Amino acid sequence: MHGKIKGKSYWHIVLPRLAVNMPRLAVEMPVLAVKVPVLAEEF
Repeated sequence: MHGKIKGKSYWHIVLPRLAVNMPRLAVEMPVLAVKVPVLAEEF
């Protein structure tokens, strides 16, 4: 029982955080897509 309650509260905390971070991720993804090839060329 305790594991289930713990898991629920965990998702209750994590999902809103993910929802908040999603727009930021959507913005950073193209930036990362540009940075990765540039870094790869440097190495």
